[in-house]
Amino acid sequence: MAIGRTGRTTTGARRGTTTVDRGPGGGGRLVVALRTGDPRLVAAVRDVVEWLEGDVVVRPPGAPPVPAHAHLDDATLAAPASPTWGTTAIAVAVSAPDGDPAPTAVGVLQLPRDTGVLADAITVHAASSASRTVGVVGARGGVGASVTAALLARSAVDTGRSAGLVDLGGGLDVVLGIEDEPGPGGRT
Repeated sequence: MAIGRTGRTTTGARRGTTTVDRGPGGGGRLVVALRTGDPRLVAAVRDVVEWLEGDVVVRPPGAPPVPAHAHLDDATLAAPASPTWGTTAIAVAVSAPDGDPAPTAVGVLQLPRDTGVLADAITVHAASSASRTVGVVGARGGVGASVTAALLARSAVDTGRSAGLVDLGGGLDVVLGIEDEPGPGGRT
């Protein structure tokens, strides 16, 4: 199984020929974030992600999301108080050494059994996490557009995406509360 430039699964390709469409202007390596404390799950996920020619960023249970093309969450360690990794996080678990599935909810990918399904899911998430540009245009000279843009950027960061924020009218330092910080954004 291989992932073609369109992000769809194809067959008959050799290992090492896999590419994942990272969207317009994409590029760089595929990054998958995994929240777990289980070294067996780390190894199982790393095998899949390396096959996709990507890198795994491992975060401890309860950690907030980090920027990545796909987010995986250990279904056996998820705590109700853990910060959400968004509705697009993929729940994974590793089977017991004797091959029995881990006791988890329906819909959780069991590794190594669901390795192909996980590769497909990561590819779909990588294609959908491509860069997007959102423009917010102000019309009346108030701070409404600046506040809206700042909230959109903050929301993107909270869901594990990166964000850049540009305000041509100035005053963004006040909206962000950094007007007293030294540097180009601050006034001191």
